[in-house]
Amino acid sequence: MNINTHIQKVYPELIKMGKTKLNIVVSCVSNKTKTPLPSLQFRNIELDNIPKMGEKWINFLKASNAPLTPAYQLYSGAAWNSILDAEELSKNLKNYEVNWYIMSVGYGLLKWEEPIKPYSITFSKPSFDGLRKRVLKQEANRLWWDYIINRRNFKISDIATPDFTTIVVGSTEYINAVREDLEGCNNLLIISSTYNARYFVDRQIQTHEKLRFIVGGGKIDNNARNLKFILHHIDQWGVDLDVINTNLKGIISGIKEELPKVNRNRKSLSKDKAINIIKSIGLNKPMSHYVNTIRNERGYKISEQVIISYLQELKK
Repeated sequence: MNINTHIQKVYPELIKMGKTKLNIVVSCVSNKTKTPLPSLQFRNIELDNIPKMGEKWINFLKASNAPLTPAYQLYSGAAWNSILDAEELSKNLKNYEVNWYIMSVGYGLLKWEEPIKPYSITFSKPSFDGLRKRVLKQEANRLWWDYIINRRNFKISDIATPDFTTIVVGSTEYINAVREDLEGCNNLLIISSTYNARYFVDRQIQTHEKLRFIVGGGKIDNNARNLKFILHHIDQWGVDLDVINTNLKGIISGIKEELPKVNRNRKSLSKDKAINIIKSIGLNKPMSHYVNTIRNERGYKISEQVIISYLQELKK
């Protein structure tokens, strides 16, 4: 091997050695690029306790002949597109070597490119495949996550070691579901724009809804866009939580625009009209699509449970 070839092979490794190690762990999304088989839709799992349902689910995953897809390619939608943008951005960071992972309700913790099968199970209660919609137990999400990660023997706490900084991105529902796993993590930072539980307030990156005037987007992809914003500045700010939050506070205080007020005077909506709106949206969209269109765009009052009942009626 000549000296130039040797340098070309060794130089990237020397660059990596001088970089700070960073894990980024993002939550999965309900939208998929491929439709799951009925056996991998949680609505079709016979109701039982969490361990028994979890074992059935894992066995169905193993037995299914569904095609395998790299994990990061299975998900889709606005929030996931922002995650993909953030992952691409992370490749050009000067001071950080970044490893990406996905928190999957169906699989537990996933490596970014790990091959998986299309599935449908979620922590979101309104979904047909929501854990807490079917398992009417407050701690169902947490119990499920603990069972899946222990069964697969791969946890967030396994990767969040002292030599890494680990950023976890997810909704309040997700952060609460994985909280016992997170308690064993070192150097943990959390991005969750709606986080309101007491467990990890002291590790939260203090974003604000007003950042939307800079990052764009809406509630659906807010966490993902905030992550991308942090990564834009991380070479300059570093990963010290106090430094990040001090910089964010300065940016947010300089935003003079005001967020629109929440409409608390929504109009009543008849069943026939609601069904017509749902039909116009489509019958297999995420719950956020129905809620945003009916409540926010058209200004009607309707609960998620009512939307679910109409969808079930239309699908019969």
